Amino acid sequence: PDLDEVIDYFETFPQTQGDGLSLEEVFSRSIRKAIDEVIDGARTGRFRYDQLETQEKTYIGTRIEIVVMDDLGLSPGRRLDTYVGQSDVDIKWSARGEWMIPQEAMGEICLLLQGDETGGTFSVGLSRCRAEWRQPGKARIPYR
Repeated sequence: PDLDEVIDYFETFPQTQGDGLSLEEVFSRSIRKAIDEVIDGARTGRFRYDQLETQEKTYIGTRIEIVVMDDLGLSPGRRLDTYVGQSDVDIKWSARGEWMIPQEAMGEICLLLQGDETGGTFSVGLSRCRAEWRQPGKARIPYR
C-alpha cells in the first residue's frame, strides 16, 4: 500500500507545484540544473559530464537529490532521503543504469533516476529494492 501511495503522488502531481510544468518537465529541469551546477563550466572550464572528477560525479547524485526534492516540494525523510505521503523514499542517481543501494534502503521504496547526458535522455522509476536483485559481488541494482 505504501508503494501505491507514492505512485499516486507522482501520478497526480499538480502542475501548479512545478511552475505549471508536467512531472516529466520538472524531472528534466531538475536533473539538468543539478548537473550544470556541478559542472559549472564558466568557473571550471569544463562543459561535459565525462570531464568531471570521480568526487564531482558522486556529488551530482547528492545535488540531484536536493534539487529534485526542492522542485517537487518534498520534505526530508525520517530514515531515508525524503518523505512522500506516509513513506520514506530514498532517491538514487545513476549515469550508467546501476544504482548503489545502501543497506538501510533494502526493502524500501527508491526513486531511481538515470540519465545519459550525451544523449540528452533520462529515466525515472520507483522500486522497492530487494537484496536478491543485487548483482553477485556488488551492492548494485541493475536497470530493468
